[in-house]
Amino acid sequence: MAIFRQRFAIESPLPMDEARKKLLAVVKTGLPKCEKCGEMLAGAGALFCSSCGQAVSRDAAPRQPWLQRAFSSRKGFEFEGTVRAQGFWISRIIYYRNACIPIVTGRFEPSGAGTRIVVEMTMHPLGWVLLVGGMGLFFAVPAAILAGGQSSSSNVLAIVVFAGPCFIYMVCWLAFAAEASIARGAMWRIWESGGRTAAD
Repeated sequence: MAIFRQRFAIESPLPMDEARKKLLAVVKTGLPKCEKCGEMLAGAGALFCSSCGQAVSRDAAPRQPWLQRAFSSRKGFEFEGTVRAQGFWISRIIYYRNACIPIVTGRFEPSGAGTRIVVEMTMHPLGWVLLVGGMGLFFAVPAAILAGGQSSSSNVLAIVVFAGPCFIYMVCWLAFAAEASIARGAMWRIWESGGRTAAD
């Protein structure tokens, strides 16, 4: 559904490497960093930094277990996920429950003015489970009651069959739209030095 997907582009005057570094500064990746240049290493088993060529010491910070990462503090990071040379796959770090939080994917493209960051936000898979499951429940329960022969309250059930899925749809849409707006503002701030957004 297009309502649960947003696409836009951010034009930044920064070169691609600098634009990626700006994003890396606010993304919690769980990967070790090079001691010399601070770049993220390709993985816990990397022998050399792909950016500066420095040999990686064996005691570079190892990847934390999933449970430890899940409960560790934000430490100044606004997003968590993966950032690579060509693109990224991240989501915002939140301290409240919202299954409809967007998953933010994007890619860096060279442009005449610097870098074009093409971003797409889609609803988290748990949001789809809530949307489809909630709408299905509002259809299935009244249908089962009607099939059972208890049609004395058929007018009320007809309203529930119509209004229930609409309510679930609106709640999911509002939750996604609010989170997408916050994520979009945060993404714009990362590259705000001369950057401008353009909807695709």
